[in-house]
Amino acid sequence: MATAKAQLKLTRDLISKKDYKGAYDAANRILRDDPVNYNGLVFLALSCLELNDNKRSEEAYRAAIKENESQPLAWQGISRLYERTEQWEPYAQALLKLADLFSASGDFVKCAESISKLIDTRRKHGSTIEIIQALSLLLDGSPYHATLSNLPEPDASSPTASTVFDIQSAIYNSLPIVQEIIQLTEQFEQNLITQQIQARRTRIDAPPLEQLKVIVKREVWSASKLESLYEEVLNHPRTDDELRRSIEASLLQRKRERLWSLDSADPAKEALRQEVTEMVNGIVLLKIPNEFAWCQYFETADFESIDEYNLRDIRMFLTILPDSHMAQLWRAWLRLKNLPENEEEEFVLEDDSDPLDWLLDLWQTLPESVLLRRVTALLQWKQADYQNAIKAAEAAMRVLSDLQAGTGLQLSKTLKSLNVILACSLVHLYPPKYHARALRILDPILEEDLNQVDCRLARGYVHQVAGRWVEAQSDFDQVVAVVAVEDSRYIEAAEEAAWCQVQAGEVDLGKASLERVIEILESGEDETAQARAWWRLGRATWEEGNPGSYQESYKHWITALKRSSVFASAYTSLGVYYADYIEPRDLTRASKCFQKAFELDAREAEAARRLAEAFVAEQEWDLAEIVAKRTIEGEGGTTSQDQTGSVVIRHIPANVWAWKIVGIVALNKQDYTDAIQSFQVALRSAGEDSVAWLRLGEAYALAGRYTASLRALSRAEQLSPEDYVCKYQIAEVTRELGDYQTAIDLYSKVIDLHPSDLVLHAARCNTRLSLARSEQAKGFLERAYLSCVETLEEALFALELEGPSMRSVWKIIADACSELARRPINSDGPGTSAKSALAKVILKLGEDPTYLDQRLGSLIDFEQILVMCQDDGVELAADLIAGKAAIASSNYCIHLAGNNDAFLSASYYDLSVHLSELVSAQATFLDSSTITLALDLAIEYVKKAIRIQPDEPLYWNCLGSLTVENKPKLSQHAFIRAIQNDPKDPILWCNLGLLYIKNADDKLAQEAFSRAQVVDPDCAMSWVGQALVAGARRDIQGSLSLLEHAVSLTADMPIPNLEFAYRVFASLSRGVDRSSSNSDIVISAFFALERCLQRRSNDILGLHLAALISERIGLTARAAIFAQRCAKILEAVYERSEDPQVARKYAITQATLGRVLLAEGDFGGSLAAFETVLGLIDKADADSGDATDNEAQRLRCIAHLSSGLANLLAGEIDSAIPSFDAALEEAPPSLRTQCIILQAQTMWILGTEEARDMAKTLLLDCIGGEERNLDAIVVLSAIATLMGDETLLDAALSEIITMSPKERQKLDHLHRVDTLLIRHHLLLGSLVDAVKVAKDTLELDPGNDKSRLYLCELLIRQSNYPEAVQLLKVETADASTAAARLRLLSIASLAADKDSAKIVGKQLMEKAVALAPWEAENWTGLAYASV
Repeated sequence: MATAKAQLKLTRDLISKKDYKGAYDAANRILRDDPVNYNGLVFLALSCLELNDNKRSEEAYRAAIKENESQPLAWQGISRLYERTEQWEPYAQALLKLADLFSASGDFVKCAESISKLIDTRRKHGSTIEIIQALSLLLDGSPYHATLSNLPEPDASSPTASTVFDIQSAIYNSLPIVQEIIQLTEQFEQNLITQQIQARRTRIDAPPLEQLKVIVKREVWSASKLESLYEEVLNHPRTDDELRRSIEASLLQRKRERLWSLDSADPAKEALRQEVTEMVNGIVLLKIPNEFAWCQYFETADFESIDEYNLRDIRMFLTILPDSHMAQLWRAWLRLKNLPENEEEEFVLEDDSDPLDWLLDLWQTLPESVLLRRVTALLQWKQADYQNAIKAAEAAMRVLSDLQAGTGLQLSKTLKSLNVILACSLVHLYPPKYHARALRILDPILEEDLNQVDCRLARGYVHQVAGRWVEAQSDFDQVVAVVAVEDSRYIEAAEEAAWCQVQAGEVDLGKASLERVIEILESGEDETAQARAWWRLGRATWEEGNPGSYQESYKHWITALKRSSVFASAYTSLGVYYADYIEPRDLTRASKCFQKAFELDAREAEAARRLAEAFVAEQEWDLAEIVAKRTIEGEGGTTSQDQTGSVVIRHIPANVWAWKIVGIVALNKQDYTDAIQSFQVALRSAGEDSVAWLRLGEAYALAGRYTASLRALSRAEQLSPEDYVCKYQIAEVTRELGDYQTAIDLYSKVIDLHPSDLVLHAARCNTRLSLARSEQAKGFLERAYLSCVETLEEALFALELEGPSMRSVWKIIADACSELARRPINSDGPGTSAKSALAKVILKLGEDPTYLDQRLGSLIDFEQILVMCQDDGVELAADLIAGKAAIASSNYCIHLAGNNDAFLSASYYDLSVHLSELVSAQATFLDSSTITLALDLAIEYVKKAIRIQPDEPLYWNCLGSLTVENKPKLSQHAFIRAIQNDPKDPILWCNLGLLYIKNADDKLAQEAFSRAQVVDPDCAMSWVGQALVAGARRDIQGSLSLLEHAVSLTADMPIPNLEFAYRVFASLSRGVDRSSSNSDIVISAFFALERCLQRRSNDILGLHLAALISERIGLTARAAIFAQRCAKILEAVYERSEDPQVARKYAITQATLGRVLLAEGDFGGSLAAFETVLGLIDKADADSGDATDNEAQRLRCIAHLSSGLANLLAGEIDSAIPSFDAALEEAPPSLRTQCIILQAQTMWILGTEEARDMAKTLLLDCIGGEERNLDAIVVLSAIATLMGDETLLDAALSEIITMSPKERQKLDHLHRVDTLLIRHHLLLGSLVDAVKVAKDTLELDPGNDKSRLYLCELLIRQSNYPEAVQLLKVETADASTAAARLRLLSIASLAADKDSAKIVGKQLMEKAVALAPWEAENWTGLAYASV
């Protein structure tokens, strides 16, 4: 023990000498002997702290505390450690523990020091709530307050003498501490509320913002101690009056806010409301200047009239709070009542400012004041500003509702007064617009209070407007019985009761009553009331219905105007008197009276109606519209309001005529939305007005709402079945909907009633033309042609009638002729009918040739056209006649246009288009001079159209299209101008892109076509343009894909179909693989050409291309038809023009025809065709060219070869050999091999040994001259195989077999040599060698489907089914290849000889047939699988 004490003493001495290292060692020695020695642990911790070993120091302190927690030494040390290491939260907890220890031991000074350090730490490093908690330790109720109360009173003269002066001050005067806590608590709660609202408002299930605020505030305030702190300040002995008033105001504010946050069902709400009421009443009783309390006092007072407020309280409030906003409100009220602000003073009007302006200025500063809005509404009601009174009353009700919900009070009297103001204002605002709503308010009030005078008067007015005169008189009589005579409402009710008597038929009693009213009014100064009474007396007298009464009424009305010259009703009555009763009628004075009445009061409906009718009769629609609109405004317009102030478009008009006039004017101004609304409003009151329904249907139609238009027009037709205009409108709308045939039928019904109406015939003609175009677009070409003919026939009939639509009829004729010119017809029926109708058109136009532009005379040539019309043998004349008739008709339209710029420019444009279409469609039949003249005239006419209407994009587009060839700069300018005028038209962008392609600017072309696709992705020409760009960049596959998509978008445009077919054929011609000719894309190209030729049946390029593609896919019969049609057209063209180029095209077509006929087996026809080719192309022409491989040489060579082949196939071998010799003699180098091969094959066919040797010699010579001549090698190898000559076969194939795989693949990519080798091995019976060759072939070209299928066939022959099936797992997109794959799989399954495999095999064969039904092998396989 002695040793331990010595060690402790030594350690203490070392620490005092600041030898912390020695102290550390000494402490460790102590702890080795006694590990739980408290002082040793403390000394060790202190040494470690000074040696900056903070972790070891904290561990030692914690061990000491664990050993003896009630000793403060270790706590003091660890608090020093935490302070030095700035661990503020543990430091605060250590200080709090020290305060506990010192408080328990009664050491009040050290306890105060610990709390003082804690408060300082919390102020510097703590949160708001932590500061509040620290400061709360100084208040009464704190566990330390009893200990700290032992501190002596602070010596203010020597504050530094004590280490705890701040604690002493707080203990002996806690008011500053409480105030600080209040301030911090207010700040903390406000921040917490804001944070909670921001955090919760973004949740999915978050309530509305205002409701969320209430919820959050209620949650925060429920746990708040702020109100108790306010109470503590109020009860503190050191609180002065100023602080007390401030805290009292804050406490009242808090209690009131908490009251508003509580639910109405909360039982605490009533108790809290009582507390708030007591506080408010106490403040008012003590006359404390607390504006919030006084405002609550006035706002929560429940009085039926504002006059019931205590005037003494009002004046006291003005005295103690003269500058408050509420004081301004009461000053305005006292000013209205002519009362002084002080009872000792008299009322003096200091200025002429309007108290209402004072009240309106307060609306922003007092947003929650019911009283302000109530006073405002009352004042506006008394001033007859009913609309604003309604708004103010509704606003007061909304604020009152919030006040009642917040406070839990039921201010029924206040609500009743607001309802009175609202109902009375609704009655007088645009009567009877809001009367239904007003009655819903008035009836409950009158049931509760029978003597509510204002409501009784208001209900009387409602009955009066509704014509319920007895009920109205009853209400007015009750008012008369209740109110005093001095009350202004007495005379008002008496007058209205008398007027009700008059209107109810008691004229004498009513007149007597009115006379008594007039006696009373005459003694007063109300001029308007006097005038109204005299006017009513005049109206009562007028009802007697005799001339004397009319004159007496006139005098009464004059008297009324003498009393008030601005009384409008008197002017209206005088106008009626002058217009209808005076003799003679004085319409001028009547009109002036009506105008004066309407100027004074827009509600004078009779005057307004008569004025409007007069303006309409004079076609002064603008003035009629002004009158109608003012009348509508007078009756309340189209908008009404509900209780929330929202606009409701539902109004029952009193003046239907006004709405109809507004609708008609809007219709004329093309403001269809307003027109529709106007007619709809009119029909609310006049649902049986057929004219209104008709006009509504017309407005719907013009607005593009055709379905609604049909419903409206059908209703009009039901109401007025005999109105043919309605039937005509229904037909028009049906036409706009695209149901052209139904529209034609409807027009026919109307025409049956009015057969001589040119307008009806013109409309039906136009519909027939639209039907033709629709049928054309849908592919019903024959129907479309017949519809065009019918259009022409009816238009010709319409020309015999007289009417205002003559120009329209000729426009229809021109368009119909244009449609006929776009498609030649070969059928005798339609063609004959078309010629007949066109002949009539030409004869009609020829009656007055002076209108025709002389330059068009030679182009049209009426005499020649008439000859062509009468010549039935001219098969190709109908389209040419129609094109020229279209030109002449458009020229006649120009003659008819006169000064109508719109029609004139359209006619110039049509003429230009028809000229350009004639050149485009008949270029092969027209000479160059005619073509040049037509194009020049087309450009001239479209320029004239542009000068008249320079903003029309169609005209600029036409000019651009016409100048593409010769003036590309002008063409570009025209297209750009067109795009500027209409950038949303994709065709304009396409035309610009085509111009750029023609001038080899692919980049700009690509951009133009891309813009077209953005505007309209379904525009076929934009995809065609993209395909052309891709083709120019040599992206053949991409070009074909784009064209295929373009073809799928539309069937009515021949250009995409023709371009697609051409590109497909060109891609086939460039390739060598002929097996692709049966692929899907070639079939698609064939059908595309079919669609093109349906619309352009005389297109030479299309016909020849169709023949070539049909030949390629094996449709030789169709190919022969196309070739014959092409040859027939070219022959007719050549007979007219004798152009050598046409002869060359004819020769090429004959060559194609001969080749197709040869494939068909028509050897005689084939020979005749080739003889024609040889006859058209002389040998001298073929030899005249500079090139060695020119077209003429090739044609003659092909003709000789094909003739020889035809003779050979026909069995005329002797005739075939000279043809082959001639072909070989004239053959260009590119065809020499084919000639030799054919000659060798012919020699072989002769069968003699000498001939066969000659065939071998020819082929060997050919190979000798060109060792890699694959065609010759293949034929020679075939001969060797047939002869079984291995030596010859090796000699033929030696060169190819020795090649590298790449060279061999390049030369023989179709693997014809491999095919020959396989067949050679099969002939020799060596299936294994054949399989080996097939495998080598597939390895060399693994993507070749043909090689894969061939190998699979060999494997199946070899019974190697697993390997064959494995090879057949590769998918393919080609239908024929996929069908062959399925067929082989089926054979492999059937060969397995299992029932399940046989079922699978049959299913696979059925799929193969479905994929390629044209393959005979598939059907054979299906028959085999079905056995």
